[in-house]
This record gives sequence, structure tokens and C-alpha cells, in this order.
Amino acid sequence: MTKDKYQEEVDKNYEWFKKNKEKLIKENPDKIGYYALLKSQNIVNFYETYKEVSIEGHKKFHDQPFSIQKLLAKEKLNNTELVGLKWEE
Repeated sequence: MTKDKYQEEVDKNYEWFKKNKEKLIKENPDKIGYYALLKSQNIVNFYETYKEVSIEGHKKFHDQPFSIQKLLAKEKLNNTELVGLKWEE
């Protein structure tokens, strides 16, 4: 997968997450503070730690794009709690 296609998929996941965040919070109040594993604009599962979600994402998807977002009821102003995979060479 090319850099542009990879980043495009990550960006789509992020936009989907932002759009659906309030619904996700309402449907999963016990998962606030957890990390969501996203693939193709869908939640695969929630994980308590970044380490868990990262390992699971790499196991399930190998070199395919996926995203990780932390489900928060309120975003920090400097966005330090937003986590996403970025393409780096």
C-alpha cells in the first residue's frame, strides 16, 4: 500500500471516529478512557492500554492500515490524548 493510500485510510478512520464519538460514548460509557482499534471506519474492539491495542492491531492487520483513538468524554486542549498512526519513512 502506498503512503498516500495508507494515510488516506488513517484519515478516514479519524474523521469517522470524530463524527461518531458522542454515539460511541453513549453506547460504551464503560469504555471511556479506553483505546479503540479502528479498521475501515469501524470499531474492532476497545483496549485498556495503548500497548494492548497496538499489539492487537499489528497481529490482526500486519502491514494494513489501522488506527488507534482514545475514547474521551472531553478532549484536552492540546490534543495530547489523541492517538493515531502516521506514515513515517
